[in-house]
Amino acid sequence: MYFLALNTPMTDVTMALERLHVPHLMVELMELIYRFIFVLTETASRIRLAQESRLGYQGLRRSLSSLGTLASMVFLRAWRKADRVYTALESRGYSGSLVTLSGDYARGAWLYPLTAAVAAVQLAAWYFERRVMG
Repeated sequence: MYFLALNTPMTDVTMALERLHVPHLMVELMELIYRFIFVLTETASRIRLAQESRLGYQGLRRSLSSLGTLASMVFLRAWRKADRVYTALESRGYSGSLVTLSGDYARGAWLYPLTAAVAAVQLAAWYFERRVMG
């Protein structure tokens, strides 16, 4: 399961879930939670670094106090960030469902001939160089 989660783009996972007829609300929640995981871990690490630089984790009592402060600050910042994200979504015309691009945008039939042409030019340059120089 980790292999799938770590090696598959999130858009592909959500599109697969939609094809499997998972309720749209669950897919949207999964997308938003996935996005916020990284935001929250970054916020928590910044707050913890600030606390450590102020000697916030010296001793058991101070560590527990700092941990409680960290948890409350992460919660408050997450709440504010979620409010800003919702405001941004509404300003961009959010109508109750997130719209994502289909996965077909990355696939192009033109890519294969282009790759073959570049390889042929490189091979010809290599052959010409060996013939003239060698």
